[in-house]
Amino acid sequence: MNSKGIWKGLKKTDKKALRTRMITARARLSEKFVERASAIICSKLASTPQFKKAESILFYYPIGNEVDCRPAMENAFAEGKRVFLPRIRGWKFDIVEVKSFHSLDGMKKGELGVREPKGNSTPLEKIDLIVVPGVAFDGNGHRIGYGGGYYDVLLKKRKNKRPAAIGLCYSKLLLVRKIPCEAHDKQVDYIVSETKVIGCSKKGRK
Repeated sequence: MNSKGIWKGLKKTDKKALRTRMITARARLSEKFVERASAIICSKLASTPQFKKAESILFYYPIGNEVDCRPAMENAFAEGKRVFLPRIRGWKFDIVEVKSFHSLDGMKKGELGVREPKGNSTPLEKIDLIVVPGVAFDGNGHRIGYGGGYYDVLLKKRKNKRPAAIGLCYSKLLLVRKIPCEAHDKQVDYIVSETKVIGCSKKGRK
């Protein structure tokens, strides 16, 4: 199903149904496609000015056919950057440093079933770049997550759009129609897919 076909039979405001349909579409992606597309996306991410100049980057640990950003993490470690991952405790979103790429394999799953690091939380002000996961994105930087709102809260805390936020998305899940959004939904500044890098429009940005 292409991005246009995703909307068939859906109301423009039905975000919950759209999320379910997008998760299903992503689950159908082959392992070979995910691996190949993720590698290209990570290469494009590493080539962005935001990545190159960042000294500290908040990544995410991929689950459920999300874009696998671990190659970009490995790249960051190789370049001497500080690498961080989220840790969720209830409604609290902690930013925790990962000491080495090899330590990823030893991390335990947290409350949401995602591997998380141990250690002290780091203030958002110490981060230069946020790499944002999503079930889907549109060209204006709106995203659909899993509905927990963790990244919306995190992005709301930014001052003057700093640190920069880059969403990673397969081109098949980059929607041509605007994703329905609410007052608390926050947008990313850029989107990287395997086919292009998008500077998201400021029009309608919250």
